[in-house]
Amino acid sequence: MNTQRQIFLIVVLMFISVAGCAAYAAIDLPIRAERQADFFEAESIERGALLYANNCRTCHGIRGEGGVGLTLNKAAFRNQEPLALTQNQDLIRRTLICGRAGTLMPAWLDSNGGSLTAMQIEHLVRLLTAPLEDGLFDANGNPTNRGWLEAVHFAHNLNYESAASVTGDTLSLIAKAHGIGGLEIAALNGLDSEYAAIAKGTEIRLPDGRTIKAAENDDARKIAIRENVGAILIAELNGLDYGIDEAGNFYLPYEGDDEAMMLNPDAENIATGLLPGQTLRLPSGAEYQVQPGATFETIAEQHGITIAEIRNLNSFLVNVLGDPAPDAKLTGKRVLFLPNETSYTAQAGDTLAKIAIAHDIPVLALAEDNGLEEDVTAITEGTKLSLRDGTRYVVQFGDTQASIASSHGITVETLRSINNIGWILKLGPDDQVSTELWISLPPINSYVVHGAGLSEIASGFGNVTASSLGEANHVAADAVLPIGKKLHFPPDSWGAAPSDIVNSGTACVQHTVSTSAFSTISGADPIVIDEPNAISQDVVVLANSNDWTVVADGKAGEPNRTGVKITAGTTVTFENVVGLHTVTVDGDQLGEDFESPGAIRTFTFESPGEYQITCDYHPDMLAVVFVTE
Repeated sequence: MNTQRQIFLIVVLMFISVAGCAAYAAIDLPIRAERQADFFEAESIERGALLYANNCRTCHGIRGEGGVGLTLNKAAFRNQEPLALTQNQDLIRRTLICGRAGTLMPAWLDSNGGSLTAMQIEHLVRLLTAPLEDGLFDANGNPTNRGWLEAVHFAHNLNYESAASVTGDTLSLIAKAHGIGGLEIAALNGLDSEYAAIAKGTEIRLPDGRTIKAAENDDARKIAIRENVGAILIAELNGLDYGIDEAGNFYLPYEGDDEAMMLNPDAENIATGLLPGQTLRLPSGAEYQVQPGATFETIAEQHGITIAEIRNLNSFLVNVLGDPAPDAKLTGKRVLFLPNETSYTAQAGDTLAKIAIAHDIPVLALAEDNGLEEDVTAITEGTKLSLRDGTRYVVQFGDTQASIASSHGITVETLRSINNIGWILKLGPDDQVSTELWISLPPINSYVVHGAGLSEIASGFGNVTASSLGEANHVAADAVLPIGKKLHFPPDSWGAAPSDIVNSGTACVQHTVSTSAFSTISGADPIVIDEPNAISQDVVVLANSNDWTVVADGKAGEPNRTGVKITAGTTVTFENVVGLHTVTVDGDQLGEDFESPGAIRTFTFESPGEYQITCDYHPDMLAVVFVTE
């Protein structure tokens, strides 16, 4: 072959190669691009199905059939005509982003307070508007598509992996509510009271024969709770088998076949733990911490005693509460009588409202009696305020007998005498008076164990009844099951019952007007953040895109809806998670702006009072710090 022919052959091959590439680009690439688009669409719909099963079935049903929310699996959304499809997708997208004002439909976009990203919302939009597919049918024989079949599949998996527990009393909870264990430890070890301080390392004998060493800042009450002393005492008194695992956890063991136990919880030789309705004896000297909402009737019924016995043993309670009716709900707060012609000396950080609340009287009445304006804020320390005869005092956290008596100009002896108070005052560390209301009890031989039945458990979940829950667990709908028993969900459960919070409609105007301004326009109730009961030690306030999230002792509160209570001198840390913010305390900005994720500010709250934490850039951001002495 000569050189000319070689050149000719190379040129021909080059043209063939170029033509082949052009043909590939003109024919195969569009096909591959279309396949890639189809693949992305299918993947997006599948992700939408998983998101639906996790977030939406609670209100809209496992198959989109509708429940608390509207039907979503309907023909109108599947219309593929371009204009109709665009309109449907816009409607669904806008609803997911903003929610529906005045309904239970919340805003789902994360920057509007929801839990979904913009991309996740797009996955849901594609699921809800996907067309029917030939040859695919749901469990009822109706035409469907792969997305809805996947949603049902994911929901079934979630139900299979999830479980509900039979809730109710445990021996540890019963012991704690009745103050059992601490007094017994104190008596056994020669301590003055269950609150008496015990030096670290001191050997302490327990009623069950064990000996332990006290920890830092220990007392008999703390040891009783930590070592399950009360639970053990109740178990031994009632002849119940119990165990303590390697981690020190107290439990009532199961014996025999678990399935047989569930089918026949009353069978002989099968230990089931506590059963709702079971009765127990309580150790002599048991007291009771009154729970908010309890009545004389419910307390008497649960303890197998009479109302007369409660009244006879707790005359102070009848007097202070004004002899409440048997069905009157109690607050559970500790209230003390004050002598007539008593005044109150204002303490540092007091306000008129705070004083009125502590004395269970209207602010207006207190203001009028002392010639003050109702909207007065701080009261000068040392100011004496007159109190009407018959005024009672609601014990506040940190109060001692001495501090209560001193601030009201009376002696401790007078305080104790007028309230007929003995041991029931429940003194704590540093002579603190308990804020909780405790009452004396006669010997208890028939304490009735409280526990949930299948009907009560089912009410907490969607599309679940006592019958379907019983069927899923091979028991009758009226079966009595042991407290703590895990229950399988029915396959078609919709998950936990939905929240009853109504969408205020502020989500999509959050950067236009503040919540307070919107409330004025719409007539909605303004946001009120209540003071918590517990005092927190470790507080971090996180700045997110449009909210303050308070993390108190490791537990995050609801964004823009949470307050935290601390003692004076506590330092609070503010951390920027995302966005541009200021840390503004009662109108005063702390330092420079938060401009980058991870930025930190700290502030020590030295004086008692109520402090509002806001952001100058985001008017909806709110947290409240309550500082006590």
